[in-house]
Amino acid sequence: MAEERRIGLLGWILIGFAVGIVFGLLFKDASLSLSWIGDLFLRLLKMLIVPLVFFSLLTGVASISDPIKLGRVGVKTIGIYLGTTAVAVLLGLIVGGV
Repeated sequence: MAEERRIGLLGWILIGFAVGIVFGLLFKDASLSLSWIGDLFLRLLKMLIVPLVFFSLLTGVASISDPIKLGRVGVKTIGIYLGTTAVAVLLGLIVGGV
């Protein structure tokens, strides 16, 4: 018997991307009137980000029992945060043309 070949996640994403492009080109007026669905989806994703990150960090910190390790992780986290913030500011200034 031949094995059934399944489409992976990347395949479904690319199929959805292609279908979205075709739908947007063929039904431009309908896609403009349905854009609120996409906006709602993006707002819901943004609403999930902060609690998800917060509780992930909280769980990670709670699982570290050694205070020395916790301090090292905290210093690294702050360093990475400051570094990525600096990169974001620089990119914003470059793209903004200031």
